[in-house]
Amino acid sequence: MIKYEISVEIHPDIFDEYMAWLITHVGKLLDIEGFLKAEVLTCIETEPVSWKKIKVDYYVKNYLAYQSYLEHHAAAMRSEVPDDFKGLYSIERKIYEISEVINP
Repeated sequence: MIKYEISVEIHPDIFDEYMAWLITHVGKLLDIEGFLKAEVLTCIETEPVSWKKIKVDYYVKNYLAYQSYLEHHAAAMRSEVPDDFKGLYSIERKIYEISEVINP
């Protein structure tokens, strides 16, 4: 299994609107074959910050499914970000192979 991690820093002026848009966007990605589930996490800041941080973790069946997403869907999905958000967020993407799952 693969974990596709998206880290986003969002200007506070658009945070609520961005999050509302994001939930719909995540749902669309979960309609793509191989995407199994997603978690949206909001950073709990202990100090005041200027931009808010979130992370979206997508769990993908395998690397081939991730590659298929990149080849057939990624450009269209990434272009869906509203123009109003441009310049008010930054994204970093990483891909991980899940090596072990440890439960109590």
